[in-house]
Amino acid sequence: MRRISGVMALALAMACSEQGIGDDLEDRAAFTEDGDGALEGKPNGDGEPAGESDYAAHPPQVSKIEVELASPEPSEPARVFITYAEDLGVEEIAITLEDGEPTTFNDVGQWPDELPGDGVFTGHTVVDLAMEAELAWAYLDRVGQQPDPISPRFEGRRLVGVEPFDPTPLEQRTMLGDPAMLEALVGQRFALYDAESGGEGGEGIELGAPEGLAQAASDGAAAAAQAFAADVSPTAAPPLPPPSYAPTHDWEKTLFVRDIDVIEDVTRTNVWSNANGTCQMVGTPTGVWSFQTLMENMANPSQTGIDLHEFVTDWVLHWEVSHNVQGDIVPAGYMGLYELWNNNTFSGWPRVWDDGNNGVFNDVLDMEQAPFRLIAIVNRVDLRGGGAYGGAAGELRFVFEMIDPVTYQPRPFNVILEFGVPIHGCNAIRQWGKAWYDLDQYTLGSATYNDALANLTEQVTSVGAMPKKPNGSAINQVRTNENFMVWPHYPSRNWQLREFKLDPSGYLKIAPLVQTPTVDWEVPALGTGIAPIDDYISSNVSSILAGTYLVGPSWNGQSPFQGGFSGYGEVACYQSPCTTNNNFALEDRGLWWGTANSGVLATQREARHEFSLGTCNGCHGRETLEDANALVSVPSATPDKEFRHVEGHGPGTVASLSRFLTGTHQGCNTTTNMLVPPLGPATNDCASGCCPIGDPVHGYGANQVHFADLLRRQYDLDALVSSSCLISLTPVAAPAVLQLSH
Repeated sequence: MRRISGVMALALAMACSEQGIGDDLEDRAAFTEDGDGALEGKPNGDGEPAGESDYAAHPPQVSKIEVELASPEPSEPARVFITYAEDLGVEEIAITLEDGEPTTFNDVGQWPDELPGDGVFTGHTVVDLAMEAELAWAYLDRVGQQPDPISPRFEGRRLVGVEPFDPTPLEQRTMLGDPAMLEALVGQRFALYDAESGGEGGEGIELGAPEGLAQAASDGAAAAAQAFAADVSPTAAPPLPPPSYAPTHDWEKTLFVRDIDVIEDVTRTNVWSNANGTCQMVGTPTGVWSFQTLMENMANPSQTGIDLHEFVTDWVLHWEVSHNVQGDIVPAGYMGLYELWNNNTFSGWPRVWDDGNNGVFNDVLDMEQAPFRLIAIVNRVDLRGGGAYGGAAGELRFVFEMIDPVTYQPRPFNVILEFGVPIHGCNAIRQWGKAWYDLDQYTLGSATYNDALANLTEQVTSVGAMPKKPNGSAINQVRTNENFMVWPHYPSRNWQLREFKLDPSGYLKIAPLVQTPTVDWEVPALGTGIAPIDDYISSNVSSILAGTYLVGPSWNGQSPFQGGFSGYGEVACYQSPCTTNNNFALEDRGLWWGTANSGVLATQREARHEFSLGTCNGCHGRETLEDANALVSVPSATPDKEFRHVEGHGPGTVASLSRFLTGTHQGCNTTTNMLVPPLGPATNDCASGCCPIGDPVHGYGANQVHFADLLRRQYDLDALVSSSCLISLTPVAAPAVLQLSH
């Protein structure tokens, strides 16, 4: 049985009994439950809405939202007061809520603002509190169907605790749908969200499940409204505590789709098959999820005149020569390219026409038999921008693995196509998230599920999805993650991650990596052991911890700073720089960033970890994956698979995922409030099943972290579809600011 504070509980009972809110919610649920309607959002020339500010991509943190109703009618504008956690350095800001019209919020003392420069931005706009109640009711109904729902707590991407779901804050919000309650609030300034409020106050009455709340009503309902009104002070009503959520959907359906009956749907993609003892391509090469179709839509031949073969070949031939990316020399992978192209240890990309010269890459590759197999379709709505500021709905990703077209075996080469979702604005983003959430109701891999999923993906991958971006394509970037092209091959070593973007020419060109320095910055100086990156980290502790730092082309007069590729593992010393004089020695590089010289204080250690986690090789390396190093790892740890969070295993198999995604906290002992405890060096043992990641520089005794990124994304999707535009401004439902969008 849950408890609700007395005044609010009585008001809630009144709302259920006298206003018939149960029937009203059934009628109005069509708004929040309908995921099939047209999705809003119109991009401009660069795929973003006109007039979008930096807040769209990096929304500022809100600490308090207050509302002052002029009328109980939702169509009547209300005054809204927004307090930000930090000084924005501006006098006004444009915010768009449910009505779809931008409203200017000012802090200059101009009506509706009260005091200039007090940090409270005030606007006059429509606020539908009844919708707040509807969203709360809808979520409580869903979570009520879950056995023992659990709420996770995250700091950035780190899992810091889990605890039983508390419905009280959401139950309190359901009373906002009661007309008598709204009447009592007219003219009063009350907190719809306050980061400092929480918990329950005073004695309460026990209530059952949400659907049983109506039975708690009494004949004194009208008196309850009067009691609440009397409890409202002339300046502020009691604040509503921030809500929390527990996952109510299956991430295998809504976030990370890897089921065989989906990814090997022969009506939507071509599939490498060994059914008859011979490796052959079956299915539909022109299907909407095939490598050929996705690349052809990206090239958009009808508009650009760029042939599909020419488009893909130009991309593949990037490995033929080295590239200068803002001063960073990205090494060639000629021998790997030769292996991919010809029949050597790899069976070679099938060709439509062969010029007979293995040393010249003039052949016409067969795009219908491209040696890549779909292994996952990934919804990254958690990478969305601030919808109320005009931000977009995140990304949609397709993950492919390389397949040898003769031996049927997978090769260590992932290709990830990362599309921007051409949908903007708070309402439209919530509808997009709800459409994905609604996939949970279907049987995974059924015709109904696959049809619904295809309807979503085609909105993003179709020709002309973003008409004014290069080629009209919604592609943000293509990433490769492999140790196939680098020569010579070393097992579990020499991995590289590269990124490609469409440039104005219409072709994919290699691009600098986000937040990842060049390899030079990692190499310690002889004698001192200090790496150049140590100076950067120790000089930028505050901005790193605040998430406001930026790895750009140069820093402190030194360039290049931003890398054109990211390596992991043994790097041959002929790929300078090296710390030895032996040109053929091998060094373990690219596992993480920073040394102990970046600082030993707790904040400095934290900054080193956060910076390294934000890089490509740090996130795919030792910051999230365990290598069982006896000096720094948690006792009894076993090595995780290197550098890939998603690993395919060939046709007919389901891709495996890293513990960073699925969770490092499984099997952990918990305290009475179910928080994952910080375990000391004497008590932490992976043999028990609780195996966090130890600090690769300072050791597990100094710092250990847990990750469960799919759980984080589950929580995020529930919060998104259950939150109004106002609440989407707050940390409750705001997108996580992730430095690299991994």
